[in-house]
Amino acid sequence: MRYDKGTGEFKNWILAENGYGETTPAKFESVMCQGNGYMCVRAATEEIPSEKRYTLVAGTFNRLPEDHCNELANSPDFTEMKIFINGEEVG
Repeated sequence: MRYDKGTGEFKNWILAENGYGETTPAKFESVMCQGNGYMCVRAATEEIPSEKRYTLVAGTFNRLPEDHCNELANSPDFTEMKIFINGEEVG
């Protein structure tokens, strides 16, 4: 993972993979999530069709037994949502 690929006004704003490996997609998908501090969308690679994007909301966790670490709760992927008004798709 490279954090120094950007130049000029994009310096320190571009993340880039050094290469693709079958053992690292989950790491890249987590690092390259898009968010604003309250909500974020976890990325998913197009190369693996079974991968899913998730919407994560800050401060929400799945409660697990005491001997396990709580994890962020997954919300539905809203990026594939279709909105219809009077039977016509909007967008």
